[in-house]
Amino acid sequence: MTKDAYRAMIHHFHKGIYDISFPTTKLQIIEKAGTRMIKVDYGKKMTIKSFVEAMPLDSYSSAAEFYCALLASLSK
Repeated sequence: MTKDAYRAMIHHFHKGIYDISFPTTKLQIIEKAGTRMIKVDYGKKMTIKSFVEAMPLDSYSSAAEFYCALLASLSK
């Protein structure tokens, strides 16, 4: 039996970048929020930086563009 997916990760991620405004760059996100820890699974936390570094673009014109890139990078 496998456990259910941790569905709240994106919610925690969103809360972790509460003070980021768009447009922004990958570097600005890392500098401002990169060391913040977010809950990504049952009993597991990771830094925002670990996700943002893996994202494909260096800048994001909107939150929608950012979250689309985040979701795309999670599927790899």
